[in-house]
Amino acid sequence: MLIMKDIFLIPGSMMAAPSPLKPDELVKAQEVNGGFYSFDKEIRNGEIGLFLWHDNYPESFKVNPLSPLLAYANDRKRVSTSTLQHDLIEALAIAQPRVIVTHSKGCQLVLESFARFGLPLSVKKVVFMQSDADLSDDLAKLADTVELINLYAKDDATLWSSVVLNGGKIRAGLMPSKQSGVINKPYSSKGIHISTLKDPEIKNWILSL
Repeated sequence: MLIMKDIFLIPGSMMAAPSPLKPDELVKAQEVNGGFYSFDKEIRNGEIGLFLWHDNYPESFKVNPLSPLLAYANDRKRVSTSTLQHDLIEALAIAQPRVIVTHSKGCQLVLESFARFGLPLSVKKVVFMQSDADLSDDLAKLADTVELINLYAKDDATLWSSVVLNGGKIRAGLMPSKQSGVINKPYSSKGIHISTLKDPEIKNWILSL
């Protein structure tokens, strides 16, 4: 039986990854909501779809101060694998969402999955929030297929750090896209990479799409 969802959420990397900087309660919450804290109730009630793609990170991450960097490096590789991309496309085929909302490294996963497999015809809108994706022609190709909204935050400190981790490549979520067809929406994160995931105004905006 198809369990259709109008809105489908795709989190970024490092969700549910243990870290000495992250309480166990937060890890457990992310195992359920993928970091989309403002949608926690709707996710738990099954009203909104969610693709959880966090890895089985080792317990040693709990005491390793480098665990966030190690988890990020691991997830950066995983988004380019056909296995993970196929799992996402399969989940979307079941949910048949109209709107996809994705955050951070999840945006790269969507771009590469779309480039390889395409998206279900049910998808009409895709929202990138604080995107940790590469600037590439795939953005333009996706914008030619669906309504693509780029919610960017020039003051996102984590994305500026990601520029260094990605060999100096500017992240898509730091600036308005110059690609034809992309709708740009500015946002002030106050330096916090997960601010959109907790913002009730962003939640209401997404529900109005």
